[in-house]
Amino acid sequence: MKFRAEATTAEPEALQRKLAALEEHLRQLGPALLAFSGGVDSTFLAAVAHRALGREVLAVTIDMPSLATGELSRARQLARRIGIPHRIIPIDQLAIEGFRENTDQRCYHCKRVMFRTLRHVADE
Repeated sequence: MKFRAEATTAEPEALQRKLAALEEHLRQLGPALLAFSGGVDSTFLAAVAHRALGREVLAVTIDMPSLATGELSRARQLARRIGIPHRIIPIDQLAIEGFRENTDQRCYHCKRVMFRTLRHVADE
């Protein structure tokens, strides 16, 4: 049995309305910090946020030992291409208590430090 997925496409006008609504929502939020991995989702949001907020949005990439080779370089290149202000913050995961013990809670401990770091940068 062969599976055939049917592609569904939204009308271009509907997509434009959704994009405009997202841009307006971002403008209403005002200055923003965006956790920027350089992946598809954060790159799309970075481009839209930059278009809506200009220099009032900052893309932040967390640089950690577990970051895949080339990911940091790709994030830098994409931020430059979008034109969004970009900051890279190093975090040593092995220095995070709870992470280095390698328990089932290691991701929680790492994310907690990452989000605290992002909060600190946003508060600046």
